[in-house]
Amino acid sequence: MKKALCKWAALCLAAAMLGGCGSDGTGNGLEDMGVSLTDGPGGNADGQDSSQAPAEDGSGGTAEGGGDIGKDAGKDASSQALPPEKKAMYEAYVKVLEDIYFDQKFPDGMDHGLQPASADITENMFAVYDIDADGREELIVFYTTTYTAGMVEIIYDYDSGAGDVREEFLVYPMLTYYDNGIVEVEASHNQGLASDGGADGNFWPYSLYRYDPETDAYVSLASVDAWSRGFREEDYDGNPFPQEVDADGDGVVYYVATEGNEPEAPMDGAEYDQWRDSCLKGAKPIQVPYVNLTTDNIYAVINGSAVGGGADGDATDSGAESGSTGGSEVLAGGQILDQSFPVTLDGWGGVTFAPFAPGDFMEDENGHVCFGDVRFALFQDGKTVAVLPGENEENIFYGQQFEEVLAVAFQDYNEDGRTDILVILEYAGVQGANIDVPFRMVRAYAQEEGSKDFYLDRPVSEYLGSYADSMEQIYEGLDTYAGIYAVATDKSAWEVERFARKVKRQILARDFRGLCEEIAFPITVDGTVYQDREAFLGADFIQNPNPAFLDALQKEPCGNMFANYQGIAMGEGKVWIGEILDDNLVSQGLKVYGMNGLSVD
Repeated sequence: MKKALCKWAALCLAAAMLGGCGSDGTGNGLEDMGVSLTDGPGGNADGQDSSQAPAEDGSGGTAEGGGDIGKDAGKDASSQALPPEKKAMYEAYVKVLEDIYFDQKFPDGMDHGLQPASADITENMFAVYDIDADGREELIVFYTTTYTAGMVEIIYDYDSGAGDVREEFLVYPMLTYYDNGIVEVEASHNQGLASDGGADGNFWPYSLYRYDPETDAYVSLASVDAWSRGFREEDYDGNPFPQEVDADGDGVVYYVATEGNEPEAPMDGAEYDQWRDSCLKGAKPIQVPYVNLTTDNIYAVINGSAVGGGADGDATDSGAESGSTGGSEVLAGGQILDQSFPVTLDGWGGVTFAPFAPGDFMEDENGHVCFGDVRFALFQDGKTVAVLPGENEENIFYGQQFEEVLAVAFQDYNEDGRTDILVILEYAGVQGANIDVPFRMVRAYAQEEGSKDFYLDRPVSEYLGSYADSMEQIYEGLDTYAGIYAVATDKSAWEVERFARKVKRQILARDFRGLCEEIAFPITVDGTVYQDREAFLGADFIQNPNPAFLDALQKEPCGNMFANYQGIAMGEGKVWIGEILDDNLVSQGLKVYGMNGLSVD
């Protein structure tokens, strides 16, 4: 009897991550996540402008020169060329959003209120998204800054004939969309007989609706309620709990009423589950990419830059594996538009770098509560072409809840001639010893030589953790990191680590002939000296290398490695590299000069 009992809390959690649903206005909203490469206004460390629109500064002006915010503020006069009908549709959606933002007026003429009068209108959210999979984006408005009776979620569709929007669906904003056109809407109040007790805890009444493509509207399927014996032994008319129906003995029975009819006979859990499954048919919930109702986000709709694709996955499909391309995973939560930037990346060309906030609370395989983490994707031509790796394969965090992306920079930090990605993230401690202690972390993404896919450079990311106050400090940290092998070589860390990765690839591929080009002969391997390549290639370990040696090298991240005056150790000392000098003290470059454990005992 699966029922989302904490949906409202989860929705508020997701909204709070985007600055909504109770934001205290202290800089957690999308409009407050700076749009520069650094975390300061207008910052641009490497000359690549990532700004998309003026960001509100919370004082009636903008981060790009001030001035009052008016109904034409922030409109992009150079919007991309769009088909005329789509352009007209986006402009109609912007008009609806303007009226709600500035006057709290909706297309039906109703005023849903703003309570209290000082409420922050930007706590509301919207999405431009093809929710009904009809091939055309709808405008979805989530409005909650008002009294309970005024709270709504409305789907507006564009009527090209009338040149205006029409209301497709209006319900109380506690709902779940499914990818087969079903919508589950929870009641605004629970006046039933199941507000306590039962095997599944509290049961909240809800209704199911179905999208009808013939009428392009949602029609009612049924309303569902329940009776928990733990709440009342008798109903309000004095009738006893129907114990004979409760075959599983959990103290709960269910009532299903189709539209216009009284509830049918009570159902036991198994019968109810069968009925519910017949409606959902294995459908999966849709993660709608809501954004906050700010002027930046409103006017980003005009050129399609705030459009979130649709239920068929056009704009949110992504690789199923971290760093992979062309898959079908849907990223949880909404796109963080104020930290999404167009950028040219080697191997990809022009793409949009897009962070996605996490979705709901999660449980691991042991039932422990944990949190989803932020994800990063690359968009191109309306499609997701890559998803960057997370901290772990499950993309979860224990004890720490993602709050915001503080800064993003695109810079060739490892000096390989290709643009890399640097991100500063902030988390809030919510469990364990570090409760209520926020912290920041850095992710550095680079491209492996010969590949366009990005990998998470963990050694650099971890090293920069103590420099996470600003992007300027990150650059200082990178300068310091560049000299970490100075005790062994004058080469920068970037040169050393590129060489180490090359050596690692050659050994793991058993390319010992190629490795000979990187060896300084004579070389000592497990105490035996090999004077030249012929002697080295004739050794037994060439055909039968020690598996433990290969395993240690496989685990070597080739970053922030141990170094002393003798050289630099790879794989816990399995391979030693250093800068070799000839008899005239002229550098011969980096070379492998010793290996330990390569031979099988």
